[in-house]
Amino acid sequence: MLTAYAALAESPSLESAGTIHHEWINRIVALLELEPEPLPASTQHVVAGAYTGAIDAMLGQWVRTGGEGSVLAETEAVLSRLRPAWPGSGS
Repeated sequence: MLTAYAALAESPSLESAGTIHHEWINRIVALLELEPEPLPASTQHVVAGAYTGAIDAMLGQWVRTGGEGSVLAETEAVLSRLRPAWPGSGS
């Protein structure tokens, strides 16, 4: 994994492919840091990755079905399933 990530970092074309993903993870981590009792940094990144991965998978499935249904409703359904992973969610 270290070699794969190092190769991504050394190649501008490959690295830019993951830039948007990393930006979203960083945005979610920033939100997690605002929690009254923040999770450890490593856990924040795992939670952020779960959110971005779930949304990405949902969007892929939505596209495969021809965009059936509301992407907003699908996103809300995914986020509600992940809510227990968010600190302070009460679950």
